[in-house]
Amino acid sequence: MSALAGILNLGSSANPVNEYDLAKLGAALDPRGPDGGFDVATGNVGMSYRAFHTNRESRLEAQPLVSGEGHMLTWNGRLDNRDDLIQQLHSNLPHTNTIPDVAIVMAAYLKWEKDCFCRLVGDFCLALWDQRLRALYLVRDVAGTRALKYHLDNHRIVWSTETTALLAPEDHAWEIDEEYIAGAMSLGPAPELTPYKNMLSVKAAHVLTVTATGEVCSERYWRLDPSKVIKYSTDEQYQEHALEEFSKAIRCRLRSDRPVFAELSGGLDSSAIVCVADQLIKKREVQAPGLETVSHVFDESPTTDERRYIRLVEAQRQVPGNHIKDEDFRLLAPLPNDVEIVTPNPVTLAFGFHSGIHKAMERAGARVLLSGLGGDQMFGGVYGAYPEVADLLASGRFLALNQRLRAWSKARKRSYLGVLWKYAVVRQFPQRLQAITYAPLVHLPL
Repeated sequence: MSALAGILNLGSSANPVNEYDLAKLGAALDPRGPDGGFDVATGNVGMSYRAFHTNRESRLEAQPLVSGEGHMLTWNGRLDNRDDLIQQLHSNLPHTNTIPDVAIVMAAYLKWEKDCFCRLVGDFCLALWDQRLRALYLVRDVAGTRALKYHLDNHRIVWSTETTALLAPEDHAWEIDEEYIAGAMSLGPAPELTPYKNMLSVKAAHVLTVTATGEVCSERYWRLDPSKVIKYSTDEQYQEHALEEFSKAIRCRLRSDRPVFAELSGGLDSSAIVCVADQLIKKREVQAPGLETVSHVFDESPTTDERRYIRLVEAQRQVPGNHIKDEDFRLLAPLPNDVEIVTPNPVTLAFGFHSGIHKAMERAGARVLLSGLGGDQMFGGVYGAYPEVADLLASGRFLALNQRLRAWSKARKRSYLGVLWKYAVVRQFPQRLQAITYAPLVHLPL
């Protein structure tokens, strides 16, 4: 991912941005941006950007981007609905398909202003300065896949995708935020908190607006529509729809002019991703020229090793994968001295494995890694009686329902009637009634 940062001095008579401070912010981004970047300051606002190119369009961009009206934009992301936006903005854009994402986003803002943010589909964060309104917008995508943090005081706001950039100034003594630590050790910290006091995150699906006079407002620009329901008459139609959406999600992530890597374990999530991505590349429906897999294997722990499943996928593709051996890249390996930990990160527990992935990708010149992380949560792979028993009840297969209820009751050590009610009967109710019905269930001996 690329990296961005910036400074806005506040007040009606705000001083121009100190170019040394901006350059220092930019230097803190350098490890993230091997493809260069720029620092641009105009009056009381300045932005830094360091590029990590993953597709041919990004190689044509120059950030920060300044419009003819004086607006300034830095963009870190992947714009998945670029073709639709190009069609809607055709009169405001050059007639070519190699337009950088950042140029499309700027054109969208010039046409729709703040209403453009809900029209952007993809993984992204951005910082945009509106010279006419004298307002700064910090925006994160609806899932919050790209980090964007900021520090605000009476004199200025400083923001960055990198925590280390915000920690760099020596004139501020940072303190640990105990509320964040408490949240991290329980159900999770509030989404706007960071490990440091007075350093906050822009929340997912939100735009943070900061005016030059210091007024601050955080607004949600997108939310799920609970009234929208997908309803089909057959299971096959649901399967077809799911596969279509799954393929779309993979297709947009194969927009790369380099080989793409994909993690491959023995699970259904990563295996499905690899097989669908392989088909899309073979059909030449995507930009990526090729796909390589990378797998963590364990010679010293046969019960952990998943090569018998991994090899089935490799045989299907007729392409051998990269195998990262645990004895060469250990789990829980000590971190190198040059690795600076500034925020809790579970990835450090598997630093050895990720070092192996990095070396393999570097050899191949790859910059995009696909992962099945989170697939269980998205597709219901976390084992439970629902939706199996609900489906059996809805289809009237009562003998099979009885057998499965007994099995789930024994496996979960819950009462037969409790499993029937909670996971089969209640699931037949309309969604709003389900929400009301679930409230008292916390006290039932299920």
